Amino acid sequence: MQKTTVPVLVPVTPPPESIPPGTNGNVRPSPEETKEVVKRLAVPFEPKLIAWRVISTSRGQEGLRGQVVPFADPRVYTDRLNELFTPSGWTRTYSVQTVNNVERAVSNKGSCVTGKVLVTCTLTIFGVGTHSGTGEEWADDANAMTSAEAQAFKRACVCFGLGRYLYDLPRSWVALDEHRRIVGQLPKLPNWAVPPQKRSSNGRHCPPNAAPPERRPTPGIPAAQSGPDGRGNGNGRANGRQRGRNRKPVERVVEVRRFEAKVGFSLFRYCVRSLSGVDEPERVKDPETLKAIRDRLRNAEKGVAKLKAAIEAVGYETYAGLVRDMNLASDALDDIPNLATLRRLIQALGQAPTKPDRGSRS
Repeated sequence: MQKTTVPVLVPVTPPPESIPPGTNGNVRPSPEETKEVVKRLAVPFEPKLIAWRVISTSRGQEGLRGQVVPFADPRVYTDRLNELFTPSGWTRTYSVQTVNNVERAVSNKGSCVTGKVLVTCTLTIFGVGTHSGTGEEWADDANAMTSAEAQAFKRACVCFGLGRYLYDLPRSWVALDEHRRIVGQLPKLPNWAVPPQKRSSNGRHCPPNAAPPERRPTPGIPAAQSGPDGRGNGNGRANGRQRGRNRKPVERVVEVRRFEAKVGFSLFRYCVRSLSGVDEPERVKDPETLKAIRDRLRNAEKGVAKLKAAIEAVGYETYAGLVRDMNLASDALDDIPNLATLRRLIQALGQAPTKPDRGSRS
Protein backbone atom coordinates (compact mmCIF):
# COMPACT_ATOMS: atom_id res chain seq x y z
CA MET A 1 0.00 0.00 0.00
CA GLN A 2 1.23 3.45 -0.85
CA LYS A 3 1.00 6.28 1.67
CA THR A 4 1.19 9.96 0.80
CA THR A 5 1.32 12.78 3.30
CA VAL A 6 -0.33 16.10 2.51
CA PRO A 7 1.38 19.08 4.18
CA VAL A 8 -0.93 21.37 6.13
CA LEU A 9 -0.45 24.87 7.46
CA VAL A 10 0.22 24.96 11.21
CA PRO A 11 -1.29 28.10 12.78
CA VAL A 12 0.99 30.31 14.79
CA THR A 13 0.35 30.52 18.54
CA PRO A 14 -1.36 33.88 19.19
CA PRO A 15 0.44 36.54 21.21
CA PRO A 16 -0.14 36.42 24.99
CA GLU A 17 -2.30 39.54 24.99
CA SER A 18 -4.87 37.86 22.71
CA ILE A 19 -5.27 34.79 24.93
CA PRO A 20 -8.24 35.01 27.33
CA PRO A 21 -7.50 35.21 31.08
CA GLY A 22 -6.98 31.79 32.62
CA THR A 23 -5.84 30.23 29.33
CA ASN A 24 -2.45 31.88 28.91
CA GLY A 25 -0.05 29.46 27.27
CA ASN A 26 2.73 30.34 29.72
CA VAL A 27 0.66 30.15 32.93
CA ARG A 28 -0.84 26.80 33.85
CA PRO A 29 -4.34 27.11 35.37
CA SER A 30 -4.88 25.73 38.84
CA PRO A 31 -6.54 22.30 39.25
CA GLU A 32 -9.75 24.06 40.33
CA GLU A 33 -9.74 26.23 37.20
CA THR A 34 -9.09 23.21 35.01
CA LYS A 35 -11.99 21.31 36.59
CA GLU A 36 -14.27 24.29 35.94
CA VAL A 37 -13.17 24.43 32.30
CA VAL A 38 -13.82 20.69 31.82
CA LYS A 39 -17.18 21.03 33.56
CA ARG A 40 -18.26 23.81 31.22
CA LEU A 41 -17.04 21.88 28.18
CA ALA A 42 -19.07 18.83 29.21
CA VAL A 43 -22.42 20.69 29.39
CA PRO A 44 -24.83 19.03 26.88
CA PHE A 45 -25.74 20.87 23.68
CA GLU A 46 -29.15 22.45 23.10
CA PRO A 47 -31.61 19.69 22.05
CA LYS A 48 -32.39 21.54 18.81
CA LEU A 49 -28.73 21.11 17.77
CA ILE A 50 -28.85 17.30 18.02
CA ALA A 51 -29.47 15.28 14.86
CA TRP A 52 -29.97 11.53 14.40
CA ARG A 53 -28.16 9.12 12.06
CA VAL A 54 -29.57 5.77 10.93
CA ILE A 55 -27.01 3.00 11.51
CA SER A 56 -29.10 -0.12 10.82
CA THR A 57 -32.55 -1.06 9.57
CA SER A 58 -35.08 -3.82 10.15
CA ARG A 59 -38.32 -4.58 8.31
CA GLY A 60 -41.22 -6.18 10.16
CA GLN A 61 -44.97 -6.04 10.49
CA GLU A 62 -44.74 -2.39 11.49
CA GLY A 63 -42.83 -1.55 8.31
CA LEU A 64 -39.28 -0.29 7.91
CA ARG A 65 -37.62 0.77 11.15
CA GLY A 66 -34.15 2.06 11.82
CA GLN A 67 -31.79 2.19 14.76
CA VAL A 68 -30.52 5.74 15.21
CA VAL A 69 -27.72 7.40 17.16
CA PRO A 70 -27.43 11.11 18.04
CA PHE A 71 -24.72 13.43 16.74
CA ALA A 72 -23.96 17.14 16.43
CA ASP A 73 -22.50 19.10 13.53
CA PRO A 74 -18.80 20.08 13.90
CA ARG A 75 -19.87 23.73 13.89
CA VAL A 76 -21.69 23.12 17.18
CA TYR A 77 -18.38 22.03 18.73
CA THR A 78 -16.64 25.07 17.22
CA ASP A 79 -19.27 27.42 18.61
CA ARG A 80 -18.83 26.00 22.13
CA LEU A 81 -15.05 26.45 21.95
CA ASN A 82 -15.43 30.01 20.67
CA GLU A 83 -17.96 30.77 23.40
CA LEU A 84 -15.71 29.54 26.21
CA PHE A 85 -12.26 30.54 24.97
CA THR A 86 -12.82 33.00 22.05
CA PRO A 87 -11.41 32.11 18.60
CA SER A 88 -7.91 33.12 19.74
CA GLY A 89 -7.95 30.82 22.77
CA TRP A 90 -7.79 27.53 20.87
CA THR A 91 -6.52 26.13 17.59
CA ARG A 92 -6.45 22.90 15.59
CA THR A 93 -4.19 21.37 12.96
CA TYR A 94 -4.81 18.52 10.53
CA SER A 95 -2.54 15.81 9.14
CA VAL A 96 -3.90 13.98 6.09
CA GLN A 97 -2.81 10.64 4.65
CA THR A 98 -4.17 8.47 1.87
CA VAL A 99 -3.93 4.71 1.62
CA ASN A 100 -4.34 3.33 -1.92
CA ASN A 101 -5.30 -0.02 -3.43
CA VAL A 102 -7.61 -1.19 -0.66
CA GLU A 103 -10.34 -3.69 -1.55
CA ARG A 104 -13.75 -2.70 -0.29
CA ALA A 105 -16.90 -4.83 -0.10
CA VAL A 106 -19.87 -3.08 -1.70
CA SER A 107 -23.39 -4.34 -0.99
CA ASN A 108 -25.12 -5.85 -4.04
CA LYS A 109 -22.04 -5.06 -6.15
CA GLY A 110 -19.43 -7.48 -4.88
CA SER A 111 -16.23 -5.55 -4.15
CA CYS A 112 -14.10 -2.78 -5.59
CA VAL A 113 -10.55 -1.50 -5.22
CA THR A 114 -10.36 1.99 -3.77
CA GLY A 115 -8.43 3.91 -1.12
CA LYS A 116 -8.90 5.48 2.28
CA VAL A 117 -8.52 9.02 3.54
CA LEU A 118 -7.00 9.17 7.04
CA VAL A 119 -7.13 12.44 9.00
CA THR A 120 -5.57 13.30 12.36
CA CYS A 121 -6.82 16.43 14.12
CA THR A 122 -4.74 17.99 16.90
CA LEU A 123 -6.80 20.30 19.09
CA THR A 124 -5.07 22.71 21.47
CA ILE A 125 -6.79 24.81 24.13
CA PHE A 126 -4.17 27.30 25.28
CA GLY A 127 -3.25 26.81 28.92
CA VAL A 128 -5.35 23.63 29.18
CA GLY A 129 -3.74 21.05 26.91
CA THR A 130 -3.61 19.28 23.55
CA HIS A 131 -5.40 16.16 22.35
CA SER A 132 -5.61 14.37 19.02
CA GLY A 133 -8.35 12.42 17.26
CA THR A 134 -8.44 10.39 14.06
CA GLY A 135 -11.03 10.01 11.31
CA GLU A 136 -11.25 7.89 8.17
CA GLU A 137 -13.47 7.46 5.13
CA TRP A 138 -13.40 5.52 1.88
CA ALA A 139 -11.82 7.57 -0.89
CA ASP A 140 -14.61 6.80 -3.38
CA ASP A 141 -17.08 8.64 -1.14
CA ALA A 142 -17.93 12.05 -2.58
CA ASN A 143 -17.51 13.68 0.85
CA ALA A 144 -14.61 11.56 2.09
CA MET A 145 -12.40 14.44 3.17
CA THR A 146 -15.20 16.34 4.91
CA SER A 147 -16.42 13.26 6.78
CA ALA A 148 -12.96 12.19 7.93
CA GLU A 149 -12.08 15.73 9.02
CA ALA A 150 -15.30 16.11 11.03
CA GLN A 151 -14.82 12.73 12.68
CA ALA A 152 -11.25 13.53 13.68
CA PHE A 153 -12.14 16.96 15.07
CA LYS A 154 -15.03 15.69 17.17
CA ARG A 155 -12.97 12.82 18.56
CA ALA A 156 -10.31 15.30 19.63
CA CYS A 157 -13.01 17.41 21.33
CA VAL A 158 -14.30 14.34 23.19
CA CYS A 159 -10.88 14.00 24.86
CA PHE A 160 -11.64 17.32 26.62
CA GLY A 161 -15.18 16.16 27.52
CA LEU A 162 -16.89 18.19 24.78
CA GLY A 163 -19.67 16.05 23.30
CA ARG A 164 -18.62 13.01 25.34
CA TYR A 165 -22.16 12.49 26.67
CA LEU A 166 -23.44 11.65 23.18
CA TYR A 167 -21.63 8.29 23.38
CA ASP A 168 -23.66 7.38 26.49
CA LEU A 169 -27.08 7.98 24.95
CA PRO A 170 -28.99 4.75 24.25
CA ARG A 171 -29.71 3.73 20.69
CA SER A 172 -33.35 4.06 19.67
CA TRP A 173 -35.62 2.58 17.01
CA VAL A 174 -37.76 4.87 14.83
CA ALA A 175 -40.00 4.52 11.79
CA LEU A 176 -38.42 5.13 8.38
CA ASP A 177 -39.82 5.87 4.93
CA GLU A 178 -38.72 4.08 1.75
CA HIS A 179 -35.73 6.45 1.47
CA ARG A 180 -34.47 5.58 5.00
CA ARG A 181 -35.55 8.97 6.31
CA ILE A 182 -36.96 9.29 9.82
CA VAL A 183 -40.71 9.81 9.96
CA GLY A 184 -42.79 10.65 12.98
CA GLN A 185 -41.44 11.66 16.37
CA LEU A 186 -37.72 11.76 17.05
CA PRO A 187 -36.31 10.01 20.14
CA LYS A 188 -36.55 12.05 23.34
CA LEU A 189 -33.35 12.96 25.10
CA PRO A 190 -33.11 11.92 28.77
CA ASN A 191 -33.10 14.63 31.40
CA TRP A 192 -29.33 14.48 31.98
CA ALA A 193 -28.61 14.99 28.26
CA VAL A 194 -30.01 18.54 28.07
CA PRO A 195 -28.51 21.76 29.46
CA PRO A 196 -29.20 22.24 33.20
CA GLN A 197 -31.47 25.25 32.63
CA LYS A 198 -33.79 23.09 30.51
CA ARG A 199 -34.05 20.13 32.85
CA SER A 200 -37.19 19.35 34.82
CA SER A 201 -37.95 17.18 37.79
CA ASN A 202 -40.13 14.78 35.77
CA GLY A 203 -37.52 14.00 33.13
CA ARG A 204 -39.04 16.06 30.32
CA HIS A 205 -37.64 19.27 28.90
CA CYS A 206 -38.87 22.51 30.40
CA PRO A 207 -38.44 26.16 29.36
CA PRO A 208 -35.36 28.03 30.62
CA ASN A 209 -35.60 29.35 34.18
CA ALA A 210 -38.70 27.26 34.88
CA ALA A 211 -38.95 26.37 38.56
CA PRO A 212 -40.83 23.45 40.12
CA PRO A 213 -43.99 24.35 42.03
CA GLU A 214 -43.36 25.34 45.61
CA ARG A 215 -44.64 23.01 48.33
CA ARG A 216 -46.09 24.99 51.20
CA PRO A 217 -46.58 23.34 54.59
CA THR A 218 -49.80 23.68 56.51
CA PRO A 219 -49.61 26.50 59.09
CA GLY A 220 -48.73 25.16 62.53
CA ILE A 221 -47.16 21.94 61.19
CA PRO A 222 -43.35 21.80 60.82
CA ALA A 223 -42.18 21.37 57.24
CA ALA A 224 -40.38 18.12 58.17
CA GLN A 225 -43.77 16.62 59.16
CA SER A 226 -45.68 17.81 56.11
CA GLY A 227 -46.61 15.52 53.25
CA PRO A 228 -46.08 16.33 49.56
CA ASP A 229 -49.28 18.39 49.51
CA GLY A 230 -48.36 20.33 52.70
CA ARG A 231 -50.63 18.34 54.99
CA GLY A 232 -49.53 16.54 58.14
CA ASN A 233 -49.86 12.76 58.10
CA GLY A 234 -50.90 12.58 61.76
CA ASN A 235 -49.35 9.16 62.35
CA GLY A 236 -45.72 9.91 63.14
CA ARG A 237 -44.32 8.49 59.88
CA ALA A 238 -42.88 11.89 58.89
CA ASN A 239 -40.25 11.60 61.61
CA GLY A 240 -39.14 8.25 60.24
CA ARG A 241 -38.86 9.69 56.74
CA GLN A 242 -36.87 12.59 58.08
CA ARG A 243 -34.43 10.23 59.76
CA GLY A 244 -34.06 8.49 56.40
CA ARG A 245 -33.25 11.82 54.73
CA ASN A 246 -30.59 12.48 57.34
CA ARG A 247 -28.64 9.33 56.53
CA LYS A 248 -25.10 10.09 55.42
CA PRO A 249 -24.49 10.03 51.64
CA VAL A 250 -21.67 7.51 52.12
CA GLU A 251 -24.19 5.02 53.53
CA ARG A 252 -26.46 5.55 50.55
CA VAL A 253 -23.52 5.07 48.18
CA VAL A 254 -22.72 1.71 49.79
CA GLU A 255 -26.35 0.66 49.32
CA VAL A 256 -26.28 1.72 45.67
CA ARG A 257 -22.95 0.04 44.91
CA ARG A 258 -24.28 -3.34 46.06
CA PHE A 259 -26.52 -3.46 42.99
CA GLU A 260 -23.72 -3.16 40.43
CA ALA A 261 -22.92 -6.87 40.42
CA LYS A 262 -26.62 -7.76 40.47
CA VAL A 263 -27.85 -5.72 37.48
CA GLY A 264 -24.69 -5.43 35.37
CA PHE A 265 -22.39 -2.53 34.57
CA SER A 266 -24.43 -0.84 31.82
CA LEU A 267 -27.76 -0.95 33.64
CA PHE A 268 -26.10 0.22 36.83
CA ARG A 269 -24.54 3.24 35.13
CA TYR A 270 -27.79 4.02 33.30
CA CYS A 271 -29.79 4.08 36.54
CA VAL A 272 -27.22 6.31 38.24
CA ARG A 273 -26.83 8.73 35.38
CA SER A 274 -30.51 9.00 34.43
CA LEU A 275 -31.28 10.36 37.90
CA SER A 276 -28.12 12.29 38.72
CA GLY A 277 -26.36 13.20 35.48
CA VAL A 278 -23.09 11.57 36.61
CA ASP A 279 -21.69 8.06 36.13
CA GLU A 280 -20.49 7.28 39.63
CA PRO A 281 -22.70 7.29 42.77
CA GLU A 282 -19.74 8.59 44.80
CA ARG A 283 -20.17 11.93 43.00
CA VAL A 284 -23.81 12.24 44.13
CA LYS A 285 -24.05 14.22 47.37
CA ASP A 286 -27.82 14.50 47.76
CA PRO A 287 -29.20 11.65 49.93
CA GLU A 288 -32.63 11.86 48.33
CA THR A 289 -31.15 11.40 44.86
CA LEU A 290 -29.17 8.41 46.09
CA LYS A 291 -32.36 6.96 47.55
CA ALA A 292 -34.14 7.37 44.22
CA ILE A 293 -31.23 5.65 42.45
CA ARG A 294 -31.39 2.79 44.95
CA ASP A 295 -35.12 2.32 44.35
CA ARG A 296 -34.65 2.30 40.59
CA LEU A 297 -31.87 -0.26 40.90
CA ARG A 298 -34.17 -2.46 42.99
CA ASN A 299 -36.64 -2.48 40.11
CA ALA A 300 -33.80 -3.23 37.70
CA GLU A 301 -32.74 -6.16 39.89
CA LYS A 302 -36.26 -7.60 39.72
CA GLY A 303 -36.24 -7.17 35.95
CA VAL A 304 -32.90 -8.96 35.59
CA ALA A 305 -34.24 -11.84 37.68
CA LYS A 306 -37.27 -12.09 35.34
CA LEU A 307 -34.96 -12.02 32.32
CA LYS A 308 -32.81 -14.86 33.69
CA ALA A 309 -35.94 -16.94 34.35
CA ALA A 310 -37.18 -16.25 30.81
CA ILE A 311 -33.81 -17.27 29.32
CA GLU A 312 -33.93 -20.51 31.28
CA ALA A 313 -37.45 -21.17 30.00
CA VAL A 314 -36.87 -20.59 26.27
CA GLY A 315 -33.21 -21.55 25.98
CA TYR A 316 -30.08 -19.53 25.48
CA GLU A 317 -30.06 -19.83 21.68
CA THR A 318 -33.42 -18.06 21.47
CA TYR A 319 -32.10 -15.29 23.68
CA ALA A 320 -28.90 -14.94 21.65
CA GLY A 321 -30.92 -14.66 18.43
CA LEU A 322 -33.11 -11.99 19.97
CA VAL A 323 -30.02 -10.03 21.03
CA ARG A 324 -28.72 -10.14 17.46
CA ASP A 325 -32.07 -8.96 16.10
CA MET A 326 -32.03 -6.01 18.51
CA ASN A 327 -28.43 -5.11 17.56
CA LEU A 328 -27.21 -5.14 21.15
CA ALA A 329 -23.49 -5.06 21.88
CA SER A 330 -23.45 -8.67 23.13
CA ASP A 331 -25.59 -11.27 24.85
CA ALA A 332 -23.99 -10.56 28.24
CA LEU A 333 -26.22 -9.10 30.93
CA ASP A 334 -23.54 -6.42 31.43
CA ASP A 335 -24.38 -5.00 28.00
CA ILE A 336 -28.11 -4.32 28.51
CA PRO A 337 -28.01 -0.52 28.03
CA ASN A 338 -31.21 0.64 29.77
CA LEU A 339 -34.46 -0.38 31.42
CA ALA A 340 -36.49 0.01 28.22
CA THR A 341 -34.29 -2.59 26.49
CA LEU A 342 -34.59 -4.87 29.52
CA ARG A 343 -38.40 -4.68 29.33
CA ARG A 344 -38.33 -5.42 25.59
CA LEU A 345 -36.18 -8.48 26.14
CA ILE A 346 -38.47 -9.83 28.87
CA GLN A 347 -41.57 -9.20 26.76
CA ALA A 348 -40.11 -10.83 23.64
CA LEU A 349 -38.88 -13.90 25.53
CA GLY A 350 -42.27 -14.21 27.19
CA GLN A 351 -43.83 -14.63 23.74
CA ALA A 352 -41.25 -17.18 22.57
CA PRO A 353 -42.05 -20.92 22.79
CA THR A 354 -40.43 -22.81 25.64
CA LYS A 355 -38.08 -25.67 24.92
CA PRO A 356 -38.26 -29.07 26.57
CA ASP A 357 -34.51 -29.09 27.16
CA ARG A 358 -34.55 -25.56 28.70
CA GLY A 359 -30.93 -24.75 28.19
CA SER A 360 -29.44 -22.03 30.36
CA ARG A 361 -26.26 -20.05 30.54
CA SER A 362 -24.91 -18.19 33.53
